[in-house]
Amino acid sequence: MGAVSVIFDGFRAVTAAMPPELARLAALESLTSQLRSGTTTVGDFGSINRPDALAAAVLETGIRAVVTAYGVDGVCTPGESTFVRTQDTAEVLSQTSVVLERYNRHESGLLRAMPSILTHISASDELMLGVDELARRFDTPIATHIAALDTESHTSREVFGCRSIERWHRLGLLSPRIISAHTAFADDDELGWLLDAGVHITHSPQRYGATGENVITSTKQILRLLNAKAPVSLSTDGGPLPVGGMPEAMRMGWLAYNEAAGDSTVVTPMRALSMATLRGAEALGWAAEIGSLSVDKKADLITVPINDFRYRGMRRPLQSFLMAGGSGDVDMVIADGRVLVEDRKLTFVDERELAHEFLAAATEFARALGADISS
Repeated sequence: MGAVSVIFDGFRAVTAAMPPELARLAALESLTSQLRSGTTTVGDFGSINRPDALAAAVLETGIRAVVTAYGVDGVCTPGESTFVRTQDTAEVLSQTSVVLERYNRHESGLLRAMPSILTHISASDELMLGVDELARRFDTPIATHIAALDTESHTSREVFGCRSIERWHRLGLLSPRIISAHTAFADDDELGWLLDAGVHITHSPQRYGATGENVITSTKQILRLLNAKAPVSLSTDGGPLPVGGMPEAMRMGWLAYNEAAGDSTVVTPMRALSMATLRGAEALGWAAEIGSLSVDKKADLITVPINDFRYRGMRRPLQSFLMAGGSGDVDMVIADGRVLVEDRKLTFVDERELAHEFLAAATEFARALGADISS
């Protein structure tokens, strides 16, 4: 976890060094990839990019997003039981406040904002308390990762004198505002604190397996949360491996949770769909406008052709899609009545040209970073 906190802290320097054009292209490439897989709203927990670039790409594409500032102000030094502040906490909070003032409930209707504590291992008490104050002032969620790795609580004990969830509890910060990603390692009393506080958990089941992590089966934490009727949503996540879009997350949520439970009724295809749509909208505080097709909500819709062999004779098209389909089958994406993808192509930008420009700019930047590191 100490090494992870150092990596997270280093992302800030990479982001600051990115040329503006690369930041623009990276944001566009990321958001259009989400659109192509059928996602119409994104909640950013802390990207290797700038919130201004992401916000500009939102307005250019027509997707919705909740943007954030990068909530990190220190590291847990590897091999040492100490927290070292690497950023001025007041400056981090000031930057976060600017993002909230600029984008939360933006006049376009496409943008909102929330503060982030990327992980409490990389945050001082002052940053955590300051972020909570900002979330209350602007009435927003808080994005974070709590108890996402099995070594996290051990590091937290060494550095802060208590377990991961326990630290949040002691500071009085657990609340329904919290959206915690990958939370899978909680002791019984910590689980009780999460449930009592109404913390929202979002999980990315498709990221496991290929990495050898057995988060779903080792602790069965997500199953315990689901059985307790806790607010749990599905999400996608970045990384060195391609993890797919929301259709792949729904498939894994349906299959993996049921396999771990030994019960095919824990997550039905319809529950997987709800966890990917309405539950996520609720977590982001946006459920009054999005998350389901109903009167007075935004007209978001995706279409998937079911005229090929995978659906022939099948009476449950959603189940067939989750079992045999995926992001590449999404044919049309409509967000608030605007067609953004049609015939599996973006309607507002040349996808090949965008990919070419992004890869060229990213390669040039990577080479420049390599030269800086070697020198």
